[in-house]
Amino acid sequence: MTYKRKLMYYDKQTQFSSIESLANPISSFEIEAGPADLILWDITDPFNAKAQTYSVSTSLKFSTQTASLSYFQMARLKDVPYPILKGSVENQNIHGASIPDLIIVTHPSFKDDAIRLANHRQSYNNFNVLVATTTQIYNEFSGGRQDVTAIRDLARYFIKWKTH
Repeated sequence: MTYKRKLMYYDKQTQFSSIESLANPISSFEIEAGPADLILWDITDPFNAKAQTYSVSTSLKFSTQTASLSYFQMARLKDVPYPILKGSVENQNIHGASIPDLIIVTHPSFKDDAIRLANHRQSYNNFNVLVATTTQIYNEFSGGRQDVTAIRDLARYFIKWKTH
């Protein structure tokens, strides 16, 4: 939804653009007085966001090239989210494991029992068994996100090598 309103800092993060700016090669923007710790970003290319410089008097003012529609975001420095360390990740290399005959996927709480089952299958059936916890699989096949498709990707990885 797009609508026109007074250009000022409204909440924790305010995004804006101006279709009218397309009529000018360089456009000037004036933001009514905001907090002193306001930061302003040009987010036209979200994968290459750039800090937008501005001057402050009674309002915040900046000019920029507007050959295409530009998008901006302003926020207070204290409201900008930042990564939080959740803990360390143990070294692992599921990709480097030998091709298993059986894969046992288990919750970390049941890893000891899964290893017991793997040992039984190795001695009774002579299977090469891989035991992997869901946490290990998420870390290696989905960047740490709890995404069940990571389990599928694990199975596909070994099926691909088994069939070649």
